[in-house]
Amino acid sequence: MSSNNAIVGLVTQGGPVVRESQVDSKKDLEKALKVTCEEFIMTCTKLTVEPMLSFITKVTAVKVAALQGGSGAAGGESDSRRLRDHAFAAPEKLAEIVQSVNEALDTKLPTAVGKMKLYLQHPNTRNILFKPIQSNIAEAHGQIAQLLEAEYTPDDAAGIGLLGATELGQKLDLLS
Repeated sequence: MSSNNAIVGLVTQGGPVVRESQVDSKKDLEKALKVTCEEFIMTCTKLTVEPMLSFITKVTAVKVAALQGGSGAAGGESDSRRLRDHAFAAPEKLAEIVQSVNEALDTKLPTAVGKMKLYLQHPNTRNILFKPIQSNIAEAHGQIAQLLEAEYTPDDAAGIGLLGATELGQKLDLLS
């Protein structure tokens, strides 16, 4: 064969062609399962502590605005009121938020866990899903407890009705 024949052969046969492909179904399934589990964890967390999460977001926004206003960077007046003096953070409003979360802990979360137990019979599988939910709920309660200690009077804190860490832990352990 001459070099002309090799070039002609390459041109006529074309480049490499994929004749067979494989899909990694296991990898796709694991990815879909992971996304679904994360969505379930966030849904259960929000179902239970969404009012607290919204409150924490508002508090963060107020504190950031106060810092920016205090440094003169925003050019406006600084809102130097205490957190509890804001309408959304009044002790009565925070007590309502905590009450709604306590009700969700007693009704909505047990319903969700009951459905999880119905579909996932193996306790280890349920724990893989429930531990992050417990952690998220405990974290939200911890942040509210820190705000109560830092921004509210002891009398205000006592009237708000936030579950202590031990009591919350016991309540969540009963569900798992």
